[in-house]
Amino acid sequence: MSNKLYIILILFFIIVQGKAQQAISLSDRFFIDAELLTGNTWAHHKAINYLLEYPPAGTNFKIGLNSDGSRDWHIDLNYPRYGVGYQYARLGSDILGNSHALYLFIGSDFLNGKRWSWHYDLGAGVGFIDNPYDEEKNPLNIVNGSVTNAFLRVATGVGYKISARHNVGINGGLFHLSNGNSSLPNWGINTLYLSLNWEYLFSDSLQLNHKTKSPTKQLRITAYGSGGYKEERPVDRIKYIVSDWHINVWRKYRPGFSYGAGLSLFYDGASKKMLWRSDYEGKIPLSEFDVKAYEYWSLGAQAGYMLNMHPVYFSFEFGVYLYSAVNRDIYNRWLLEVLVTDNLRVYGGLKSRFGKADFVEYGVAYDILKINR
Repeated sequence: MSNKLYIILILFFIIVQGKAQQAISLSDRFFIDAELLTGNTWAHHKAINYLLEYPPAGTNFKIGLNSDGSRDWHIDLNYPRYGVGYQYARLGSDILGNSHALYLFIGSDFLNGKRWSWHYDLGAGVGFIDNPYDEEKNPLNIVNGSVTNAFLRVATGVGYKISARHNVGINGGLFHLSNGNSSLPNWGINTLYLSLNWEYLFSDSLQLNHKTKSPTKQLRITAYGSGGYKEERPVDRIKYIVSDWHINVWRKYRPGFSYGAGLSLFYDGASKKMLWRSDYEGKIPLSEFDVKAYEYWSLGAQAGYMLNMHPVYFSFEFGVYLYSAVNRDIYNRWLLEVLVTDNLRVYGGLKSRFGKADFVEYGVAYDILKINR
């Protein structure tokens, strides 16, 4: 999983750097940001209280680009900042260990005055835990079962401009680490943090394009196909194949935003184990339990919202199961797509239920039909 996510991160930055830097030179748009953080890891289950011995603390470093207004979505998203970040943090005890994360971020201002600003930042990428669960070496870590994890980061804060190139700020946010059920255990880390940051702009002469551009409304029918693997309780280290096939109709109503809806077909190789665990665990061996072929499949319907940061797209979808042999009710899907051709994108994402991870997926998306208006 780590290699694929790393490739997506690098591909994102290369594409954005190559396609979006035509109006103003890179030297006028670059910035760096250094941050010190500390906080509190949320014990979202009483079983992990004993693992939290000290407050988590760490550092964060970002390098990115300021928008110049040369693309429609720059203006629509209020001239966002975007790039690549790295975070180091100790997680609350020697049992949990330390984390490292490489991630993409995007942020913008809610309010921007002459000196003061109020902003937000969103980040997603790959995290690494240096002391995961190990049956012999670290059996007490019931939170993280693998070295490689998905990493999410959200923050908001207040900034103060002390000169044309130097800004300082106070921020608050949350970062999350989990492996999407690819390896158990997978309670995951959720840490609320406060931080102080310093930002340096490489140039004080960035000129913004304030010309309002007419949005192109677009109707798009997109087919998605992806796969992955997962583990399922009770822990036996068996990996089960999963897949996610869906089709969405997207309507772009502004340059930076789309909404849509569609149907999904899921295959979950762990369905047999989940059905057995529900009614027959402790009664008959799993090897003697049998299910019908259609009980591995589920059908769902979803609605979604998408950020169009061409050539990168980020979407969130909320759905309900129309049929599920294992009696599931709702699902969520988070996808990061990167453009390959005009109609083809590669993506990685997380399927979850009520915020609890189900599996990590990788796949391709293809636009069957596009109509511009």
